[in-house]
Amino acid sequence: RVYHQPANAALAAGATARHCISNAAHERTSYTRSRAERQQSRGDGAAASRPRRSSAPLRIASPLVPGRATLIQEVLAAGAACGPMETTWPRGAGAGSTAISCCLSASIDDVFETLWVSHSLGVEVHRQRSDSHFQSTAWTSSKEHLDTAMWGQPGAVAQTAAQLAALRFRKIRFDSPPSAFASKPFNNNETHQVMVYEPGRRYVVETEACTTAPYGSKFSVYMRYSLDALSAQSAALVVRFAVVFDASMSSLMKPMVAAGVDSGVRGALKTVRSLLPNYHQLTDAPEVELQAAAAKAA
Repeated sequence: RVYHQPANAALAAGATARHCISNAAHERTSYTRSRAERQQSRGDGAAASRPRRSSAPLRIASPLVPGRATLIQEVLAAGAACGPMETTWPRGAGAGSTAISCCLSASIDDVFETLWVSHSLGVEVHRQRSDSHFQSTAWTSSKEHLDTAMWGQPGAVAQTAAQLAALRFRKIRFDSPPSAFASKPFNNNETHQVMVYEPGRRYVVETEACTTAPYGSKFSVYMRYSLDALSAQSAALVVRFAVVFDASMSSLMKPMVAAGVDSGVRGALKTVRSLLPNYHQLTDAPEVELQAAAAKAA
């Protein structure tokens, strides 16, 4: 694990995490039971096994554009029209290393908005890490469009979470300050790809990064952000990463470079983890418990 706590604090955190997951399961059970009871009270016992239909379309509002709403049916249709996305996760990298594993007390759609639509979290992460020249493209429908996409300040083009049902790709770039690994500032480029887009249920975003840091042409860094709904107001977030080296990488230098890259990636994700509580209540939880809770809630 990336974060270490004293034994008592770790036990308390584990208990809190289990309480969070338990509350999520209880909330879903209570909702399901109350729906069935309402159907029985109407004398519609047969309807209890059928999905409930509403005469009014269900809508989700986007906080980026006040007053604007998007039909969930249209969002899901747009996501389905994109078809399956080809993973960028490298073969042979296995499951990678877990850097973040937590339960957030917010709807999964709100958490997705915080991570990938609103730019405030990303801007603050780079500010705290003393990065400079942070820029982003707008989300676009294909990787090919990224080659000609315009760079600008994050948020220069207003986009909503609903648009990411069809707009699955973007790039960001920034400069990192000198460190123990690099004596001079170096540039970083990341490609972000929305792999799974299921509002209210599940999101997966994969990123691929390259850098001009020393030996940067010899390796690539991959990350996978997995979001799963545990209930209407709780979600599980697991972030994994993998570093893949080119076969031509010197066996003498590889251990030293690998240690520097691992430290840099973990440091960046630790900053993300430390800032998330500014947006949503958060409790660290073992990944295996989150996976079990997500599977039960699915």
